[in-house]
Amino acid sequence: MSESVYRLLSQRLDALPNRFPATKSGVELQLLKQLFTLEEAALASVMNLVPEPVTGIATRAGVDAREARNDVKKMTAKGLIDLKRGEGEFAFALKPFVVGFYETQLPRMDKELAALFDQYFSETQGGILRDVPALHRVIPVGQAVPFQIEIQSYERANALLEGALSWGGA
Repeated sequence: MSESVYRLLSQRLDALPNRFPATKSGVELQLLKQLFTLEEAALASVMNLVPEPVTGIATRAGVDAREARNDVKKMTAKGLIDLKRGEGEFAFALKPFVVGFYETQLPRMDKELAALFDQYFSETQGGILRDVPALHRVIPVGQAVPFQIEIQSYERANALLEGALSWGGA
């Protein structure tokens, strides 16, 4: 039973534009078992990329909405799904593997999880990143992009990093 739930989730992720191809060894199922509980995998396997209230997710999964609400909160905390503020209630959406929940797993990364990720990437030969059309690509705009380079001393750069409250791009 549990194997089929994780296989459904794997197939759901593979149906997304970012893909999550199956391997001969089934390492993708081991990876999903490390990240999702059985209940979480059952919910995620029926989720959409478009945010929706938990009631719709619970209905499709055939589970109680209260239990589903607890599970989606846990998945959100683990970085496995997205949370959006809807009108009057929260809405949840499935994240793809890459670029998606893979990038949020660093706080949970241990030797076993890192080995599973490495094995998965090796077995798929980066297949999740080589699809056509490419997920990320350069689009030439035919004009220069203005930029300003400011070189900081080590001490100044270190002070900036030490004083930072968080990391992120603008």
